[in-house]
Amino acid sequence: MNCRDAAAVLHGGPRAGTDRRRRLQARAHRWLCADCRRLARDDARLDRLLAQWRAQAWTADDSAPR
Repeated sequence: MNCRDAAAVLHGGPRAGTDRRRRLQARAHRWLCADCRRLARDDARLDRLLAQWRAQAWTADDSAPR
């Protein structure tokens, strides 16, 4: 399995229609491939930053004068 196939299986959503064996192969590829591990780590970091940004936006909006 190459990186493109693994990404399609892991991020394809419910429409990907992949079986359990194919999803397991994609996860194993992500564990073994340095590029995919880096991408997954950066993706998780971006998700955390966006969550913090959303939380700050909500608190800033709540304290704004009306």
